[in-house]
Amino acid sequence: AFARQWLGTPYLWGGTTDRGIDCSAYARQMYRELFHLELPRTTRGQIRVGVPIAVNPKDLESSLAPGDVVFFIDRQGWPTHIVVYMGHGQYTHRTGGRGVVVDPHPKLAGRRLVARRYHIPRDGSKAGISGAGRGRRPQRKEERSKAARVCAVA
Repeated sequence: AFARQWLGTPYLWGGTTDRGIDCSAYARQMYRELFHLELPRTTRGQIRVGVPIAVNPKDLESSLAPGDVVFFIDRQGWPTHIVVYMGHGQYTHRTGGRGVVVDPHPKLAGRRLVARRYHIPRDGSKAGISGAGRGRRPQRKEERSKAARVCAVA
């Protein structure tokens, strides 16, 4: 349901509303609404929190759980884009030309990638930045419920 309500929202650098949003604001809003987790506003802040995940760019899904995020890193080492893994080989993110989308595979060829897993409070309580970094691998049942909340695009 979350991704569906944002589909097609245009890209706007620094934007945070349905009139225009950038990738980091979209990820932040998703975590705020679905998981009651407050992330930093920018990709540079978001990459500093959470638990690092080792990923193989040729088989990204084998390392990821629904709700995990993948950052694209530029040549200088800065994060330039964030995508959220929805499960079942699907990602949601904001693209320059199409706005907010759900894609089977964002364009990954030749990119340097960094992945993070954020701690999702199990009891629904609000968590801040301090809660993000103590994450652990979600159980399979939780993965299904997270995927359902993020995905619900059909």
